[in-house]
Amino acid sequence: MRLEFQSTHAGGLLLTLLLGVSGGMCVYGLAVWIRGRRRAGLLGLSGVGGPVTACLALLLDAAWRFWRDDTAAARRSFLAGFSTLVLVIVTAVVWERTGDGGAFWMTLLGGHLATGLGLIYASTYRALGKGRFTTLLALRLGATAVLLVILFKPALMFPVDTDAHKPTLAVLLDRSGSMATRDQPDAPSRHARAARMLQSQGRRLGEVFRVQWSDFAAAAGAVSSVEQLAHRKPAGPGTDATDIVAGLRLAGQVQPGVGVLLLSDGIQNTPGDPAAFAESLGVPVYVAAVGSTKPSPGGMNLELLRVDAPLQAAADHAVDITARIRMTRLANRQAEVQLFEGNAAAPLASERISTTEDDAAVPVRFSWTPRNPADAESKDNPVTLRVRVSPQPAESTTDDNEIVLHVAVTEPTLRVLYIEGAVRPEYKYLRRLLRRDPNVQFAGLVRIGGNRFWSQGKLDGKGLAGLPTSDEDFRRFDVLILGDLAASFPGPARMDRIRRFVADGGGLVMLGGQSSFGPGGYDRTAVAAALPVVVGDRNQPQVQGQFVPQLTALGAEHPIFAGIAHYFSRQDGRAPDASVAPLPPLKGCVSVPRAKPGAAVLAVHPTERNEAGPLIVLAVEPFGAGRSAALTVDTTWRWYLPLQAMGVKSPYARFWRQMIRWLAGAEASASRDGAMAVLRAERTFARAGTPLPAQAYVRNTDGAPAKEAKVTMTIRPAGGSGESNPLDIQRKATESPGLFEGEIALTEPGKFIMTMTATDENGMSLGGDELPLTILPKSSERDDTARNDTLLRALADRSGGVFVELPSLPDLLDMLLSRHSRQTDSLPQARVQPLYHFPSLFVVFLLLLTAEWVLRRRWQLR
Repeated sequence: MRLEFQSTHAGGLLLTLLLGVSGGMCVYGLAVWIRGRRRAGLLGLSGVGGPVTACLALLLDAAWRFWRDDTAAARRSFLAGFSTLVLVIVTAVVWERTGDGGAFWMTLLGGHLATGLGLIYASTYRALGKGRFTTLLALRLGATAVLLVILFKPALMFPVDTDAHKPTLAVLLDRSGSMATRDQPDAPSRHARAARMLQSQGRRLGEVFRVQWSDFAAAAGAVSSVEQLAHRKPAGPGTDATDIVAGLRLAGQVQPGVGVLLLSDGIQNTPGDPAAFAESLGVPVYVAAVGSTKPSPGGMNLELLRVDAPLQAAADHAVDITARIRMTRLANRQAEVQLFEGNAAAPLASERISTTEDDAAVPVRFSWTPRNPADAESKDNPVTLRVRVSPQPAESTTDDNEIVLHVAVTEPTLRVLYIEGAVRPEYKYLRRLLRRDPNVQFAGLVRIGGNRFWSQGKLDGKGLAGLPTSDEDFRRFDVLILGDLAASFPGPARMDRIRRFVADGGGLVMLGGQSSFGPGGYDRTAVAAALPVVVGDRNQPQVQGQFVPQLTALGAEHPIFAGIAHYFSRQDGRAPDASVAPLPPLKGCVSVPRAKPGAAVLAVHPTERNEAGPLIVLAVEPFGAGRSAALTVDTTWRWYLPLQAMGVKSPYARFWRQMIRWLAGAEASASRDGAMAVLRAERTFARAGTPLPAQAYVRNTDGAPAKEAKVTMTIRPAGGSGESNPLDIQRKATESPGLFEGEIALTEPGKFIMTMTATDENGMSLGGDELPLTILPKSSERDDTARNDTLLRALADRSGGVFVELPSLPDLLDMLLSRHSRQTDSLPQARVQPLYHFPSLFVVFLLLLTAEWVLRRRWQLR
């Protein structure tokens, strides 16, 4: 129920009367002031502001008169002020109960008039007694009240809840992550466009329908208004999936007689058949399709595809860490890739990447030099590395922006010295390889002129100032590589010391070149005595043609060619394995006359021969307590560079690592660091149900690879609650001792911890490791943001609804409104009870004015 005015000009009349009363009081107060009645003039002027200012003025007047001992006048002012205060309180109560409706404005105007009349009558008829004054004021106020009723025609309105009788329309807005897609670079998101369209149509929908506003993503929820619907953005928890069935189920609970209005891009990625469920609702589903139907690689996103790094790295030796980042919808924008160690806040290295393509995988390479754990601030070993791509503001997800990996830091045991006569490709690539071998300390000496050598690298933390001479110098390395260096530079005394170095247990290999073997003047020297071949004199020819070495029967079984023999042809006519890439040919070799009686020839030239048989490419032999090798080629680097450019495997690294270990008598690659277990996953995040490769590298207590270790891997929730799930993990092929592999494939999204433990064959612990793992929802909202019209049309067709694109939504609503607007004409109307009867009120008005006039005449008043 509410009070309303039925006068057609109620608002203007109300304003006119309020201003008229205020103006009249102003004129009255000034007139009385001019006549010399200052107190009455001030009180009259106080009535301009209505009851509030008049109340304050009357109470102040009462206080002043009490102070002047005018008790009778003070009492009259106090009673008048109190009466005015009652008017103020009544007006405030009406405001609080009804707001700014008709009852309040009637009370405000009535109070204003009563205050003005009271002040005028009090000033004009101050000599009358209390009874006569009250009677006259009451008659005048009564006549005024009747006149206001006649003018404003008040009535009581008893409204009817028409919404309860309106047909119900359920409106569903898709709030999933795909609705954040911008189909044009500078356009609003799909959600923003749909919300704006609903806001523009919301008022006219509300006039005809009882609208139930709801949105949905992974779950559905109702809201109170279209404004609240627009305020809820397609981002945050719960927006990483789309469940149209959940939205339709919520809509069905309100029994929508008109039907369901669905605004969506149709990217359904949760279980259930939305079209079948829509059909079961029994009401039409009207679909407004939002977004573009063009196939899309996904929303704007940076994803770390993989990070390649060794499982173990030598302390103080630089290693490469290579990451590949997929940049989606980030053409011509830059992103920052950072490498962190441990929990450090500052990165070790940072690179900026960019692409001109809409979807591209961009590589980035870092060089990392691990510190010896004994010297580092953190004693953790393995060391934790984090590769992180700084998120972009509008990325669809940031869970794929970081990969955590562990690297075991070792103290290398094999010490290699490479002496080269000049900077050439063989030195460049072999140096790079050995510097990255976690079990090798590398130092190089390269002749730069005369007897001056350029020293590179360190052995046991110290560099070399020149060619080794003393026994202490020779005790600093285990393997010596002699490159293209003439015999005149080492000299007879140093060459004799090299022979004793090998006889005492060291390793020696001489490489081919213009100044090595016989052409280098090594015939009848102490170094030649330690080699497995007869080097010949300075006139030994150089073979210039290109060829791929051929393995002998001994070579195919030798540890130097373990795991890579299938790359080469054999002397018995066997061809290389067809499953591997053909090896690029080497360029030339040094001709040596023959092998020594105790030597083993491992590889030969496939076509060139001399009196002793096929030309020797690689021969080895024990010499005293040590081992030596003669490799007559100097272009093995050609096995590395071309194959790497083609992205295929090469035997280059394995050949040299096994060569160095055989020469040092350390085929098992033992380390001084003892037992250790390192866990590595290809990535530390994955989609639910997608297999994720994992590796474990385990060493025994003597530092050697633990070939017979038992490795166990489990997955547990990161929060600590929940059961651990064991995973199957197996030892890799025998050519990779100590390496174990398995797969992770979790079906539920969440945060997890991967834990790996290793024991030896006797059950003794060899260590353990753990990594964080984030499992993302099976299908990301932003994997493919192309609108699914097939599903949306099926929703409309099977439910008896209509399919339109978002710009045509007003036309669809026109059809719905015209179909149901006739129902609103028959809705029950509000009941109106008039509070006035003009003839009666006019008679009462005349009677009140007549009575006042008669009394004033009888009492001889003006």
